[in-house]
Amino acid sequence: MRSCRSPMVTGLLAATLVTAALTSSVGTSARAAVVEPWPEDGALFGAYVEVDSHTGRTREAAWANFESMAGRQMDVDRQFKRWDEPCVNASDRASADAGRRLLISWTAKRRNGSYESWSRIASGAADPLIDACATALAALGATVEFTFQHEPETNTGPLPGGAGTPADYQAAYRYVVERMRTQVSNVLYVPIFMAITPRQKKMSTWYPGNAWADAVGFDGYNWYGCVNPTGAWVTPKFVFDAAHSFTVSVNKPMVIAEWGTGEDPAVVGRKAKWISDLSVMAKSWSNLVEINIYHSARNRHCPRYSDTSPSSQAAFNAMGADPHFNTQ
Repeated sequence: MRSCRSPMVTGLLAATLVTAALTSSVGTSARAAVVEPWPEDGALFGAYVEVDSHTGRTREAAWANFESMAGRQMDVDRQFKRWDEPCVNASDRASADAGRRLLISWTAKRRNGSYESWSRIASGAADPLIDACATALAALGATVEFTFQHEPETNTGPLPGGAGTPADYQAAYRYVVERMRTQVSNVLYVPIFMAITPRQKKMSTWYPGNAWADAVGFDGYNWYGCVNPTGAWVTPKFVFDAAHSFTVSVNKPMVIAEWGTGEDPAVVGRKAKWISDLSVMAKSWSNLVEINIYHSARNRHCPRYSDTSPSSQAAFNAMGADPHFNTQ
Protein backbone atom coordinates (compact mmCIF):
# COMPACT_ATOMS: atom_id res chain seq x y z
CA MET A 1 0.00 0.00 0.00
CA ARG A 2 1.08 3.58 -0.60
CA SER A 3 2.20 5.84 2.21
CA CYS A 4 -0.45 7.11 4.59
CA ARG A 5 -2.16 10.44 5.26
CA SER A 6 -0.45 10.90 8.61
CA PRO A 7 -1.56 14.56 9.05
CA MET A 8 -5.17 13.49 8.59
CA VAL A 9 -5.02 10.80 11.25
CA THR A 10 -3.30 12.78 13.99
CA GLY A 11 -3.50 10.98 17.26
CA LEU A 12 -4.98 7.83 15.74
CA LEU A 13 -2.32 5.41 16.86
CA ALA A 14 -2.06 6.99 20.29
CA ALA A 15 -5.80 6.64 20.72
CA THR A 16 -6.08 3.08 19.44
CA LEU A 17 -2.94 1.24 20.48
CA VAL A 18 -3.32 -0.71 23.70
CA THR A 19 -0.96 -2.62 25.94
CA ALA A 20 0.16 -6.13 25.09
CA ALA A 21 -1.82 -7.50 27.99
CA LEU A 22 -5.05 -5.97 26.76
CA THR A 23 -4.37 -7.14 23.21
CA SER A 24 -3.86 -10.66 24.47
CA SER A 25 -7.06 -10.52 26.51
CA VAL A 26 -9.23 -10.11 23.41
CA GLY A 27 -7.29 -12.56 21.30
CA THR A 28 -5.98 -10.33 18.52
CA SER A 29 -3.35 -11.72 16.21
CA ALA A 30 0.06 -10.12 15.75
CA ARG A 31 -1.17 -8.56 12.49
CA ALA A 32 -3.72 -6.48 14.39
CA ALA A 33 -1.20 -4.72 16.64
CA VAL A 34 -1.25 -1.53 14.55
CA VAL A 35 -4.16 -0.25 12.49
CA GLU A 36 -3.50 0.25 8.79
CA PRO A 37 -4.45 3.89 8.08
CA TRP A 38 -5.93 5.49 4.99
CA PRO A 39 -4.09 5.61 1.66
CA GLU A 40 -1.97 8.71 1.13
CA ASP A 41 -2.92 9.07 -2.53
CA GLY A 42 -6.18 7.94 -4.08
CA ALA A 43 -9.10 6.21 -2.43
CA LEU A 44 -10.22 2.73 -1.48
CA PHE A 45 -12.91 1.34 -3.80
CA GLY A 46 -15.64 -0.74 -2.24
CA ALA A 47 -19.25 -1.82 -2.14
CA TYR A 48 -22.25 -3.03 -0.29
CA VAL A 49 -23.57 -5.97 -2.34
CA GLU A 50 -27.18 -7.00 -1.81
CA VAL A 51 -27.95 -10.72 -1.72
CA ASP A 52 -30.99 -11.25 -3.95
CA SER A 53 -32.22 -12.87 -7.14
CA HIS A 54 -30.32 -10.37 -9.29
CA THR A 55 -26.92 -10.59 -7.63
CA GLY A 56 -26.79 -14.10 -6.16
CA ARG A 57 -28.57 -16.17 -3.57
CA THR A 58 -25.66 -16.26 -1.13
CA ARG A 59 -23.26 -13.52 -0.07
CA GLU A 60 -20.35 -15.42 -1.55
CA ALA A 61 -22.11 -15.84 -4.91
CA ALA A 62 -23.30 -12.23 -4.98
CA TRP A 63 -19.80 -10.93 -4.33
CA ALA A 64 -18.22 -13.28 -6.87
CA ASN A 65 -20.70 -12.16 -9.54
CA PHE A 66 -20.26 -8.47 -8.67
CA GLU A 67 -16.47 -8.56 -8.73
CA SER A 68 -16.47 -10.58 -11.95
CA MET A 69 -18.55 -7.86 -13.63
CA ALA A 70 -16.33 -5.14 -12.16
CA GLY A 71 -13.15 -6.86 -13.30
CA ARG A 72 -11.44 -6.42 -9.94
CA GLN A 73 -11.62 -7.25 -6.26
CA MET A 74 -13.13 -4.56 -4.08
CA ASP A 75 -11.02 -2.98 -1.34
CA VAL A 76 -13.94 -2.61 1.07
CA ASP A 77 -16.91 -4.81 1.98
CA ARG A 78 -19.61 -2.83 3.78
CA GLN A 79 -21.85 -4.80 6.14
CA PHE A 80 -24.79 -3.92 8.40
CA LYS A 81 -25.43 -5.51 11.80
CA ARG A 82 -28.43 -5.32 14.12
CA TRP A 83 -27.98 -4.89 17.86
CA ASP A 84 -28.89 -8.48 18.68
CA GLU A 85 -26.72 -10.24 16.10
CA PRO A 86 -22.96 -10.87 16.13
CA CYS A 87 -20.71 -8.07 14.90
CA VAL A 88 -18.75 -10.60 12.85
CA ASN A 89 -19.92 -13.82 11.22
CA ALA A 90 -18.26 -16.53 9.15
CA SER A 91 -18.88 -14.70 5.87
CA ASP A 92 -17.26 -11.56 7.29
CA ARG A 93 -14.19 -13.56 8.28
CA ALA A 94 -14.01 -15.11 4.82
CA SER A 95 -14.23 -11.69 3.18
CA ALA A 96 -11.47 -10.31 5.41
CA ASP A 97 -9.33 -13.36 4.72
CA ALA A 98 -9.82 -12.71 1.00
CA GLY A 99 -8.21 -9.31 1.45
CA ARG A 100 -11.17 -6.95 1.71
CA ARG A 101 -11.36 -4.39 4.50
CA LEU A 102 -14.66 -4.68 6.34
CA LEU A 103 -16.74 -1.59 7.07
CA ILE A 104 -19.13 -2.73 9.78
CA SER A 105 -22.15 -0.63 10.72
CA TRP A 106 -23.63 -1.69 14.06
CA THR A 107 -27.05 -0.26 14.85
CA ALA A 108 -29.00 -0.13 18.11
CA LYS A 109 -32.00 -1.50 16.22
CA ARG A 110 -32.86 -5.12 16.93
CA ARG A 111 -33.97 -7.68 14.38
CA ASN A 112 -37.59 -7.35 15.59
CA GLY A 113 -37.56 -3.61 14.87
CA SER A 114 -37.28 -2.36 18.44
CA TYR A 115 -34.33 -0.35 19.74
CA GLU A 116 -31.86 -0.42 22.56
CA SER A 117 -31.88 3.17 23.76
CA TRP A 118 -28.78 5.28 23.18
CA SER A 119 -28.97 6.59 26.74
CA ARG A 120 -28.90 3.07 28.15
CA ILE A 121 -25.88 2.23 25.99
CA ALA A 122 -24.08 5.36 27.23
CA SER A 123 -24.86 4.38 30.83
CA GLY A 124 -22.83 1.17 30.53
CA ALA A 125 -25.81 -1.17 30.67
CA ALA A 126 -24.86 -2.80 27.37
CA ASP A 127 -21.15 -3.28 28.10
CA PRO A 128 -21.19 -7.08 27.61
CA LEU A 129 -22.45 -6.67 24.04
CA ILE A 130 -19.90 -3.94 23.29
CA ASP A 131 -17.11 -6.09 24.70
CA ALA A 132 -18.23 -9.10 22.63
CA CYS A 133 -18.21 -6.95 19.50
CA ALA A 134 -14.73 -5.64 20.31
CA THR A 135 -13.47 -9.17 20.78
CA ALA A 136 -14.93 -10.26 17.44
CA LEU A 137 -13.40 -7.30 15.60
CA ALA A 138 -10.01 -7.91 17.17
CA ALA A 139 -10.08 -11.58 16.24
CA LEU A 140 -10.29 -10.71 12.54
CA GLY A 141 -6.59 -9.92 12.68
CA ALA A 142 -6.90 -7.16 10.06
CA THR A 143 -7.87 -3.50 9.93
CA VAL A 144 -11.62 -2.95 10.29
CA GLU A 145 -13.67 0.20 9.83
CA PHE A 146 -16.46 0.48 12.37
CA THR A 147 -19.39 2.78 12.89
CA PHE A 148 -21.92 2.73 15.69
CA GLN A 149 -25.38 3.71 14.42
CA HIS A 150 -24.87 4.90 10.85
CA GLU A 151 -27.41 7.51 9.75
CA PRO A 152 -28.56 8.26 13.31
CA GLU A 153 -30.77 11.01 11.88
CA THR A 154 -33.27 8.32 10.87
CA ASN A 155 -33.39 6.67 14.31
CA THR A 156 -34.43 9.51 16.61
CA GLY A 157 -37.46 9.50 18.87
CA PRO A 158 -38.67 7.65 21.96
CA LEU A 159 -38.73 3.89 22.35
CA PRO A 160 -39.81 1.59 20.83
CA GLY A 161 -39.70 3.30 17.42
CA GLY A 162 -36.58 5.37 18.05
CA ALA A 163 -33.38 5.24 20.07
CA GLY A 164 -33.35 8.72 21.63
CA THR A 165 -32.23 12.28 20.96
CA PRO A 166 -29.24 13.57 18.99
CA ALA A 167 -27.47 14.25 22.30
CA ASP A 168 -28.19 10.66 23.34
CA TYR A 169 -26.63 9.45 20.08
CA GLN A 170 -23.50 11.53 20.58
CA ALA A 171 -23.07 10.21 24.11
CA ALA A 172 -23.61 6.59 23.04
CA TYR A 173 -21.28 6.86 20.06
CA ARG A 174 -18.50 8.33 22.21
CA TYR A 175 -19.04 5.70 24.89
CA VAL A 176 -18.86 2.79 22.43
CA VAL A 177 -15.69 4.14 20.80
CA GLU A 178 -13.98 4.83 24.12
CA ARG A 179 -14.79 1.38 25.48
CA MET A 180 -13.67 -0.37 22.31
CA ARG A 181 -10.41 1.55 22.23
CA THR A 182 -9.39 0.04 25.55
CA GLN A 183 -9.75 -3.45 24.10
CA VAL A 184 -8.94 -3.49 20.40
CA SER A 185 -6.25 -1.90 18.24
CA ASN A 186 -7.18 -2.77 14.66
CA VAL A 187 -10.22 -0.51 14.25
CA LEU A 188 -10.79 2.81 12.47
CA TYR A 189 -13.86 4.63 13.81
CA VAL A 190 -16.03 6.31 11.19
CA PRO A 191 -19.30 8.02 12.18
CA ILE A 192 -21.60 7.95 9.15
CA PHE A 193 -24.36 10.46 8.40
CA MET A 194 -26.76 11.25 5.59
CA ALA A 195 -25.30 13.61 3.01
CA ILE A 196 -28.33 15.87 3.40
CA THR A 197 -27.36 16.70 6.98
CA PRO A 198 -24.45 19.01 6.14
CA ARG A 199 -26.50 20.54 3.30
CA GLN A 200 -29.05 21.46 5.96
CA LYS A 201 -26.23 22.77 8.21
CA LYS A 202 -27.11 20.32 10.98
CA MET A 203 -23.78 18.58 11.54
CA SER A 204 -23.23 20.30 14.90
CA THR A 205 -26.38 18.53 16.08
CA TRP A 206 -24.96 15.11 15.27
CA TYR A 207 -21.18 15.06 14.96
CA PRO A 208 -19.65 13.44 18.08
CA GLY A 209 -16.33 15.27 17.73
CA ASN A 210 -12.90 14.79 16.22
CA ALA A 211 -11.57 12.82 19.18
CA TRP A 212 -13.96 9.98 18.35
CA ALA A 213 -13.57 9.93 14.55
CA ASP A 214 -10.73 8.66 12.36
CA ALA A 215 -12.71 9.79 9.31
CA VAL A 216 -16.25 11.04 8.68
CA GLY A 217 -18.58 9.10 6.40
CA PHE A 218 -21.66 10.05 4.40
CA ASP A 219 -24.38 8.16 2.53
CA GLY A 220 -25.76 10.00 -0.49
CA TYR A 221 -27.97 9.30 -3.49
CA ASN A 222 -29.60 10.71 -6.57
CA TRP A 223 -33.26 9.99 -5.76
CA TYR A 224 -34.60 10.66 -9.26
CA GLY A 225 -37.22 8.10 -10.25
CA CYS A 226 -37.48 6.70 -6.71
CA VAL A 227 -40.58 6.51 -4.53
CA ASN A 228 -40.50 7.48 -0.85
CA PRO A 229 -38.42 9.56 -1.21
CA THR A 230 -38.28 10.98 -4.69
CA GLY A 231 -36.63 14.03 -6.21
CA ALA A 232 -35.17 15.82 -9.19
CA TRP A 233 -32.09 14.51 -10.98
CA VAL A 234 -29.09 15.84 -9.05
CA THR A 235 -25.36 15.64 -9.65
CA PRO A 236 -22.79 13.90 -7.44
CA LYS A 237 -21.42 17.32 -6.52
CA PHE A 238 -24.85 18.46 -5.32
CA VAL A 239 -25.15 15.30 -3.20
CA PHE A 240 -21.73 15.39 -1.56
CA ASP A 241 -20.28 18.91 -1.80
CA ALA A 242 -21.49 20.11 1.61
CA ALA A 243 -20.29 16.87 3.19
CA HIS A 244 -16.87 17.39 1.68
CA SER A 245 -16.76 20.97 2.97
CA PHE A 246 -17.59 19.72 6.46
CA THR A 247 -14.76 17.18 6.48
CA VAL A 248 -12.32 19.86 5.34
CA SER A 249 -13.55 22.18 8.09
CA VAL A 250 -12.82 19.58 10.78
CA ASN A 251 -9.61 18.36 9.08
CA LYS A 252 -10.74 14.75 8.77
CA PRO A 253 -10.57 12.21 5.93
CA MET A 254 -13.85 11.73 4.09
CA VAL A 255 -15.53 8.40 3.36
CA ILE A 256 -18.42 8.09 0.90
CA ALA A 257 -19.89 5.09 2.65
CA GLU A 258 -22.80 4.66 0.22
CA TRP A 259 -23.52 6.14 -3.18
CA GLY A 260 -26.04 5.30 -5.86
CA THR A 261 -28.30 6.44 -8.64
CA GLY A 262 -30.99 4.93 -10.79
CA GLU A 263 -31.32 5.29 -14.53
CA ASP A 264 -33.23 8.00 -16.36
CA PRO A 265 -35.50 6.08 -18.79
CA ALA A 266 -35.79 9.18 -20.96
CA VAL A 267 -32.04 9.77 -21.34
CA VAL A 268 -29.88 6.84 -22.38
CA GLY A 269 -26.48 6.93 -20.69
CA ARG A 270 -27.42 9.48 -18.04
CA LYS A 271 -26.54 7.12 -15.21
CA ALA A 272 -23.21 6.31 -16.85
CA LYS A 273 -22.39 10.02 -17.01
CA TRP A 274 -23.38 10.39 -13.34
CA ILE A 275 -20.87 7.68 -12.42
CA SER A 276 -18.18 9.26 -14.58
CA ASP A 277 -18.85 12.64 -12.95
CA LEU A 278 -18.63 10.99 -9.53
CA SER A 279 -15.21 9.62 -10.45
CA VAL A 280 -13.95 13.04 -11.57
CA MET A 281 -15.30 14.65 -8.41
CA ALA A 282 -13.78 12.01 -6.13
CA LYS A 283 -10.37 12.40 -7.71
CA SER A 284 -10.47 16.16 -7.14
CA TRP A 285 -10.95 15.82 -3.36
CA SER A 286 -7.59 15.08 -1.76
CA ASN A 287 -9.08 14.05 1.60
CA LEU A 288 -11.52 11.51 0.12
CA VAL A 289 -10.06 8.16 1.16
CA GLU A 290 -12.85 5.68 0.34
CA ILE A 291 -15.92 5.39 -1.87
CA ASN A 292 -18.44 2.51 -1.82
CA ILE A 293 -21.29 1.79 -4.23
CA TYR A 294 -24.62 0.59 -2.84
CA HIS A 295 -25.19 -2.30 -5.25
CA SER A 296 -28.83 -2.91 -4.45
CA ALA A 297 -32.44 -2.48 -5.51
CA ARG A 298 -34.10 -2.16 -2.13
CA ASN A 299 -35.97 0.76 -3.63
CA ARG A 300 -37.34 -1.19 -6.58
CA HIS A 301 -38.28 1.96 -8.48
CA CYS A 302 -34.64 3.07 -8.82
CA PRO A 303 -32.28 0.09 -8.66
CA ARG A 304 -28.73 1.16 -7.86
CA TYR A 305 -26.95 -1.90 -9.18
CA SER A 306 -23.86 -1.08 -11.19
CA ASP A 307 -25.22 -3.14 -14.10
CA THR A 308 -28.64 -1.58 -14.72
CA SER A 309 -27.37 -0.87 -18.24
CA PRO A 310 -24.28 -1.76 -20.26
CA SER A 311 -23.20 1.88 -20.17
CA SER A 312 -23.53 2.15 -16.39
CA GLN A 313 -21.46 -0.98 -15.88
CA ALA A 314 -18.84 0.29 -18.31
CA ALA A 315 -18.63 3.59 -16.42
CA PHE A 316 -18.33 1.78 -13.10
CA ASN A 317 -15.62 -0.50 -14.48
CA ALA A 318 -13.71 2.47 -15.84
CA MET A 319 -13.85 4.10 -12.42
CA GLY A 320 -12.64 0.91 -10.76
CA ALA A 321 -9.77 0.58 -13.22
CA ASP A 322 -8.54 4.14 -12.66
CA PRO A 323 -5.17 4.14 -10.83
CA HIS A 324 -6.64 6.63 -8.34
CA PHE A 325 -8.89 3.85 -7.02
CA ASN A 326 -6.16 1.21 -6.95
CA THR A 327 -4.17 2.13 -3.87
CA GLN A 328 -3.05 -1.32 -2.74
